[in-house]
Amino acid sequence: MYMLCDSEHKLWRLVMLLQRLGQECKTIVYFATCAGVEYYSRIFPHLPQFRKQANMLNWFALHGHMTASKRSVEYARFKNAPVGVLFCTDVAARGLDMPDVDWVLQYDPPQDPDAFVHRCGRTARLGKRGSALIFIRPKEDTYVSFLAVRKSPVEEFDGRLDVNGSIEETDGNQNILRFESFALKDRATQGSLDLMAAIRALAVKDRDVFEKGQVAFVSFVRSYKEHKCSLVFRLKELHLGRVAVSFGLVVLPRMPELRGVNADGFFVPLADIHPNDIPFADKVREKARQARLATRAAERAAHPEKFAKGPKKESEAWSKQKARKDRKEKRQETKRLVRERELLKNGSEYALLAAHQQGLEADAASAAAEGQQPDDDDDEEEEDELEKEARLMRKVKSGKLSSAQFDKRMGYKRTSAFADMVDEGDEDAPVNDDSDDEDDEEDDQDDEQEESAPQRGSKRPNSHDTNQLAAARKKPRSGF
Repeated sequence: MYMLCDSEHKLWRLVMLLQRLGQECKTIVYFATCAGVEYYSRIFPHLPQFRKQANMLNWFALHGHMTASKRSVEYARFKNAPVGVLFCTDVAARGLDMPDVDWVLQYDPPQDPDAFVHRCGRTARLGKRGSALIFIRPKEDTYVSFLAVRKSPVEEFDGRLDVNGSIEETDGNQNILRFESFALKDRATQGSLDLMAAIRALAVKDRDVFEKGQVAFVSFVRSYKEHKCSLVFRLKELHLGRVAVSFGLVVLPRMPELRGVNADGFFVPLADIHPNDIPFADKVREKARQARLATRAAERAAHPEKFAKGPKKESEAWSKQKARKDRKEKRQETKRLVRERELLKNGSEYALLAAHQQGLEADAASAAAEGQQPDDDDDEEEEDELEKEARLMRKVKSGKLSSAQFDKRMGYKRTSAFADMVDEGDEDAPVNDDSDDEDDEEDDQDDEQEESAPQRGSKRPNSHDTNQLAAARKKPRSGF
């Protein structure tokens, strides 16, 4: 089943469900990130809705960032418990034997579409009864059709809940709880705001709750942005102000992903509270924090010039940094493969010159095929890399640098078969580990010597290859 609900109402609806299911059922709640599991498992036992049931409810948490021993303990506790609520990530979606699970609640849709079936498979095992429910925002309703295409059809949840793990047709069943408030948006909005106030009250008393909430929000946004079903889950269509309400944040964190997206208009930061004034409830941690603040204040007073604010540097989104790194690694891999093919074919260091140009052309063709747009930072980085590669190739041409040393300087990785063939006699060759600045000075001296008196016996490229290399150095990198 699936439940359509707005971002700000999701947490309140989950609380309403667990308020009944937690006492009588064995329930698993799936979140998208480890930080989300840490945060919600930290605050749920202290919410007003569960304070009276503190002695009757069992809470468990399981995610990939926990140590193996702690995961084993939590898994064993939940497995042996008759009832309880397990907050977890997809680390518990498959491969674990969890008997007698009555309900599976997917608070966040899974990153991997295959994980949806594995999550649901934690309940209704070995002929027993069970139910699964996924929370979906109205703009994510295409996910329902997507699941139907993947032969995993789901029906909309009508609000009738059977605590024994199934939905009954008759309203006379005493185990059925009708959530009439699910159809009342005003009540859901008020309940969500009251819930946010309760979470904020916890956060301002304990910095541990405050920091966990900030980290959980950031990790959720980045997980949503990198979702594999990007046609359904679009960050630009996600109202982050409403999402912040479901996290009960005191203030919005500073992150590049919040620029240019809809983050205001609904979320109101808590007034008269500065994040630095929120203390840890743990006195040991608070004492250490105060010591760090005092040390930092002393450093600012002693060396104000170090902390003077200059022009604000434009920060870059984490996803953009990762994309640029992936493009660079792909470029290096493309050029490496072309070089290996040419060297294996011709069996000479001289083939580096032709292989270099072919690598540039293959690199540009690959980028154009993927529809990548030019990037100023990529252009500068490519120019520096091209200049460095050209300098080192002149050393290879003059016999001062071996192929193995060239690859080491450029950071290329070789296959074992290729290394065995090309590196013969390179073991005893000296490898210069000087800095790039020293390499630049030495290369400049080599250039002057080569221009005045070319080295005898060195293999010189023909005019065609020389022109190709010169054109490659001046050619704009339009493919990236």
